[in-house]
Amino acid sequence: GVARLAWFNATVEKLKDKSGKVRFFEGTPIPTTVLIAMMILFLVSTNQIGDNKLPGGKILIAGWTFHPFVL
Repeated sequence: GVARLAWFNATVEKLKDKSGKVRFFEGTPIPTTVLIAMMILFLVSTNQIGDNKLPGGKILIAGWTFHPFVL
């Protein structure tokens, strides 16, 4: 719920119609957000957090570190 509220607050000005009301909501559904939080909790509890420990490893692109897991 917190992620949805943060997304709403960040985009509300763009979503308002002429009356000032927002007719639809953008963001991830709450079950998706809970799943992401559970996945992160699992990774922390199994000590899979860190530059070389994330599932999918890491890829260096032009000096930047990219972790496929974040997709």
